Amino acid sequence: MKPKALLILSLLMMLTPSFLYWIGPLRRPAMADGDQLTLMACPVCSGSGQSQNQKCPRCRGKKQIQFMVPGPHRPTYVEGHVYAPDGVTVVPQASLQFHCEAGDWKHTTDEQGRFGADLPPGKYPLEIQSVQGKLSTVIEVMPQTTPTPVDLDPRFPTRVDTYILQK
Repeated sequence: MKPKALLILSLLMMLTPSFLYWIGPLRRPAMADGDQLTLMACPVCSGSGQSQNQKCPRCRGKKQIQFMVPGPHRPTYVEGHVYAPDGVTVVPQASLQFHCEAGDWKHTTDEQGRFGADLPPGKYPLEIQSVQGKLSTVIEVMPQTTPTPVDLDPRFPTRVDTYILQK
């Protein structure tokens, strides 16, 4: 292929993600089963379209913005940090097991003693085992109920938990 054609092709490939983001397909929020998009009154101007005697900067005078209303199955990203019984030393390669209706989920912590999982609302028994100790606990994930404006990029909520092993 000619160098000029390669240059044009590479420029098109670099600009495609920006173009797709600009027109919309890559700007959609993370959606789960049951989530819905709806128009609601702008929280800045309370649906008047005006803010300080000029067009509202959030809704641009349209009076409404798009919100994502979470469904009953919207997951929460649970990030856990596992520590030895001293409460200071991280535990790499600890064995984890969640018990849930869909089956058991097995994983190990990384070098910093961390793990993560997207969990829908519910209660999840968790067992952590390592040379340093073990722990049995229950993680409870509450359902999300608060509508989130789509322009704020409503990602799945994140929760960070600390687990200290027992001898």
